[in-house]
Amino acid sequence: MKLWITATVIALSLASCSHRHPRERQETPACVNYHAMMTAPMPPDAIRKLQEQCEKSQPHS
Repeated sequence: MKLWITATVIALSLASCSHRHPRERQETPACVNYHAMMTAPMPPDAIRKLQEQCEKSQPHS
């Protein structure tokens, strides 16, 4: 009985660790640039332009 419980616990532990993770979103060059420049001292309209370029470069799901 103890062997069965131990085997079940191990199997469930392994199964819970092996579930599929959601696909990570790939960063486009425009988004990498936007994220890198977010904290830079830039005019707000320039940051907005970078943000728009990032949003436009994202594949629609």
